[in-house]
Amino acid sequence: MNFKIKPVFAVVMRHFLLIKSVFNLTSDFYWILLDVITFGFLVQSINKQDTLSLNISTVCVLTNLALCHIFARSATGVASALLENLSDLSFIGLMATPITMIELIFAKMIVGSISAAIRFLMAWICIGLFFGFNVFSVGLIIIPAICSLLLSGWTLGIFMLSIIVTFGKKSESNIYTLPWVFSPFSGVFYSVSILPIYCQKIAAGLPMFYIFDGLTQYIKNGTSLIPALLKSTCLNLIYFTIAVTLFIIMFKRRKNIGLTQLELES
Repeated sequence: MNFKIKPVFAVVMRHFLLIKSVFNLTSDFYWILLDVITFGFLVQSINKQDTLSLNISTVCVLTNLALCHIFARSATGVASALLENLSDLSFIGLMATPITMIELIFAKMIVGSISAAIRFLMAWICIGLFFGFNVFSVGLIIIPAICSLLLSGWTLGIFMLSIIVTFGKKSESNIYTLPWVFSPFSGVFYSVSILPIYCQKIAAGLPMFYIFDGLTQYIKNGTSLIPALLKSTCLNLIYFTIAVTLFIIMFKRRKNIGLTQLELES
């Protein structure tokens, strides 16, 4: 396979050079700030913590909350990059270039990663301002956890690419809401053990669950995060392979129907 970095770099640069307004970042900062304030102080109040020091439950929630935005934004970043190509009618022109499917997917993954990094930075700043807590104080183990959540986000993003090439721009609302559907089953804010049994079974199939639950156990009890990372990585690799295969199949199917309709359908 002849993989070239120049088409990938061109797609990534085009995406960020054509950002029309900084108000998108302002909106993201607002929602991240709201999440940090609401859930952070909620957990503090539930645990009746009146001192300036953070209780262990708040540390767990703030850490998971910051990492949750990495998963969600990397997923929406991958998918929204293609939606923007459809909205500005540049998708057909992009497909007319020599770029391959693997290069296109790789470019979207980079866009998603940069978007996730920006939102994580926002969450890190908000948590530091209001709680005086540095997420990285948890330890270097957080780095492989971030990598696993990025892979989870890429996987979901590529799956959503399949939705876009199937249903076109009408699927836009689902692209921004689907990543958050998994948060109730991922143990971001609470232990999954309090959920009904069928919800716990759903959680067991999510790679994100093992990261958030593993980090919670690591912070509270000092339990090793390595087993959780291995389970998460294995599930990620399986789902990633399925997602890429599905996207290639759905893209070829759409190509047979006609790519032009994707830009025209609303």
